[in-house]
Amino acid sequence: MISARKTYKTCSELPLFNFIKIVVHDDLSWLYSERKSLLNRNIDLQPLWGDIFAEYTAISNNTQSKHVFALTKEITVINNKLFIIQSAVNYLSKNYDKRLCDMLRKMGFMYPFTKESLQNDLKLTISSAKRLVIRKQEAEDDYSKLNTSDKKVTEDDFYGLVTQISRFVAFRINPKETTVTEFVKYINAFNRENKPKNG
Repeated sequence: MISARKTYKTCSELPLFNFIKIVVHDDLSWLYSERKSLLNRNIDLQPLWGDIFAEYTAISNNTQSKHVFALTKEITVINNKLFIIQSAVNYLSKNYDKRLCDMLRKMGFMYPFTKESLQNDLKLTISSAKRLVIRKQEAEDDYSKLNTSDKKVTEDDFYGLVTQISRFVAFRINPKETTVTEFVKYINAFNRENKPKNG
């Protein structure tokens, strides 16, 4: 029987080596924990990577990463809302459906949505939804600024950090045997130890 190919599911499972390959090369296949065979099948890795990166962002205390993640999430939510609104408006422009009208009201479009006022209410809904489009554009602009202000991280950057942290912990960190969680804990300890002292 063919089953889904096994993956690393958390930062405490994912080897640092694999994490580096994913971040530097955008190659999500490093999330697989087993080789491809005739008895397993590949899966959509994007949602899993989103969860792992969100966990990494939370445990690393990196405010910029948290901001990037928050913007990505906001853009995704707005895109989904806009898709739902557009689909509902398209359907309602041809057919009246009370459930869709109620759904639009729950989304904040407080128009009567009666059979008599429907066409005008749909125009008002589209007009009101433009604020979502504007907010999405603002979030995308913020995301672009954050993404272009940093140069693309390289494997050398990561391995330079591994070397620096290895010196701090006084043993050689093996990226194939060290999980992302373990490495982040070493970095957090290093950062606490080297925090500028006030006064």
